Amino acid sequence: MDNTNSSRLTPQRLNFVIAVCAILISAASFYATFLQASAADKQVRAMTLPLIQFEHGNYDENLNQRGIYFRLKNAGVGPAMVRSVKMAYRGEEYSQIEAYFRACCGDSYELYEQAQKEFATGEYSALDGGMLTSILTDFIVAGQSDYMFLQLDYGDMSSAFWDKLNQERWSLKLDVCYCTLLDDCFISQGSGQITEIKSCPVE
Repeated sequence: MDNTNSSRLTPQRLNFVIAVCAILISAASFYATFLQASAADKQVRAMTLPLIQFEHGNYDENLNQRGIYFRLKNAGVGPAMVRSVKMAYRGEEYSQIEAYFRACCGDSYELYEQAQKEFATGEYSALDGGMLTSILTDFIVAGQSDYMFLQLDYGDMSSAFWDKLNQERWSLKLDVCYCTLLDDCFISQGSGQITEIKSCPVE
């Protein structure tokens, strides 16, 4: 039997080899494009990643006076859309800052509340011991900026509450749920330790 024809590169075989090579080249090109797109996606996500941290203190450097503050700092580069904040104090969780005040500071906070109601104008100076609070759901913290949600000045009206809160603020922990502009969501446990999640829970 003559095997000469079976070992020759016929036009049909040549076309087959060319087709296989074309498929391999296309696959390699697709894989390279996929890797490039994946790297670009990771770069975009890194460039838009926020990092929320909880900070507190007892001195207002701008006013050069005693003042307790609670704030969320975005140490990342992208904006954070904060969906919810959970406050944990001595084993209990609170979603409203007033509930935390009652838990941490008891009678001193109730006396402060009463003093606020009795104050006719409703506007407090640093000497009076005024307090400002902000919402803790659905707000945005821009990259490299902060969001003050409590400011309590020291004064005659606030002194007892101020002293108690100044002691108890060290036992406060925050779980902050926030999302990026790309809908990547995280829970930050106050100090900057973050866990990625599918979505923030609905309150």
